[in-house]
Amino acid sequence: MTRVDTIASSIERRQAQRLNINCDAELTATLSILDTEAPTSADSLVFLGRTKDLSAGGCAFVLPSLQIDERFCGEGSRLRLCLYLPTGSVQLEVTPVRCQPLNPENTARGYFIAAQILSIDDQRDVYDSYLRSATK
Repeated sequence: MTRVDTIASSIERRQAQRLNINCDAELTATLSILDTEAPTSADSLVFLGRTKDLSAGGCAFVLPSLQIDERFCGEGSRLRLCLYLPTGSVQLEVTPVRCQPLNPENTARGYFIAAQILSIDDQRDVYDSYLRSATK
């Protein structure tokens, strides 16, 4: 890694502090998450995973046993993500900003996905309150 790469990778680009929070997550997506060239369909697929961290503006989660078409992350995709917090469930609309296989030698083992939160359902106060309580 060059000095420029080291400096660029060490710059914090997050706008809000990420909190190490693990909770169940349910991702709803179309078939394009598996193959971006798949025909458009109204049918949805549901994947279960766990969050790694949460913030006011983003989240990261792991989807085990799934092989994502990596082109999917670069297309401005919008996904529905339901988080099951201890204080209640919250529906988010997110867009992936980073997709990384958990095991690069066996991409079917699952993916780490970092996402920007685009919107939160009418439970925004539940989400914000939970984040505030997690920082104490």
